Amino acid sequence: MSSSITERHGGQANQLAVLPVHPELLLSKVKDALGLSRCLTMVTAAAPMDPETKKYFMSLDLPIMEAFGMSETSGAHSLTAPDSYNFATIGKSLGGCETKIDKPDERGHGEICMRGRHILMGYVGEEVKTKDAVDEEGWLHSGDVGYVDEHGFIYITGRIKVRIGGQSRFWEAIGV
Repeated sequence: MSSSITERHGGQANQLAVLPVHPELLLSKVKDALGLSRCLTMVTAAAPMDPETKKYFMSLDLPIMEAFGMSETSGAHSLTAPDSYNFATIGKSLGGCETKIDKPDERGHGEICMRGRHILMGYVGEEVKTKDAVDEEGWLHSGDVGYVDEHGFIYITGRIKVRIGGQSRFWEAIGV
């Protein structure tokens, strides 16, 4: 049965001296064990990645690209890029995509709206639903609350309405 060094020597360690080891040597062993030895980049979508999970994979020198979009955007609208990564954001708008914050509050937070050739033309046979989602200027209203910083990074800070048990609930009413 194996035991830790501190258990074998009867105390807590307050210093650790090790020989310098090239980080890639250690990282390659972990990547191999995870089956990721040939992986150069990770791309995630559909839901935000947990910050601790991000930190773990980034510690293995695996750049993470997070895509943000909706069915109504026909795929990604924004993407985090390894060369301009900002840990807390959903990246910047992709080329040909526009982002605006509708009805911003005093902090600049409001509904994230998207526009571009990738936005749906409408819901088939559902004119009212289409008008609720896409305004006269072609902006798709996402239902996500957030802001865009001075560098163009998009942050999501909440939802306007959340569906629970098939019923819409306002974000504030849930107490989030």
